[in-house]
Amino acid sequence: MKSGDGNIVMTLDSMNSGGGSASGGSYSLQDTTGEFAVGDSSGGAYNMNAGYQAVAIEDTTIAITVAPSDVTMTAYDGVGSNSGLGNTSLTIVTNSYTGYSLSLAKSNLTIEALRCVNDLVSKCGDSYFDDYAPAGAVPDFSWTMAADKAMFGFAPKGGDISQRYKNNDIDTCGTGSIYDGINYCWDGLGSSASLIAERNSPTSELGSTTSIYFKSANGANHIQPSGTYKADLVVTAVSSS
Repeated sequence: MKSGDGNIVMTLDSMNSGGGSASGGSYSLQDTTGEFAVGDSSGGAYNMNAGYQAVAIEDTTIAITVAPSDVTMTAYDGVGSNSGLGNTSLTIVTNSYTGYSLSLAKSNLTIEALRCVNDLVSKCGDSYFDDYAPAGAVPDFSWTMAADKAMFGFAPKGGDISQRYKNNDIDTCGTGSIYDGINYCWDGLGSSASLIAERNSPTSELGSTTSIYFKSANGANHIQPSGTYKADLVVTAVSSS
């Protein structure tokens, strides 16, 4: 049942005399017997499609109910080792029985992750921060970069984050089940979208929240022109069904 304004969603409601859930091996079954009061009806702003078959063909919905906000990080003095840290969060709500996936990407495909805003106030010209580059195939447990570099990277946190960003609580990402802590599993945005969160079941009506921490850092032997730098990023949530 859904309201006309989309504020109420009720799924898997059935009036019957029997049925339920069962499983065996790699199979699962949800059935119902002796249904009554089935069919379509409406009243006011509400529509109802009653019965097991109506539920089976119900549209899958997904929404970002709390959208990510702009992130502002520390300004640079231009010389020497320093860094900025900021974060944002977003909440996904879906009724998909197979869950959703959430990805993060930058709006361009170059190595320039954080570029100077070249206006009358900011005098950094064509300067930029490189995309963070993990040492191996998985994110770095701790932020690590050469002293002659300036880099920009991210680390997602939350109960639905993908295995790539979980860690063993010691020194390695891409393994284990730990997903909290703002200082672990740093990654670069790369040339394609990064899968940062996923689940294989519906969320609650309150949704599932993922936080994304961002870091920009300037190496001790690197001169980064002072100014305002900006990255345009895109998050995409897709239901898995």
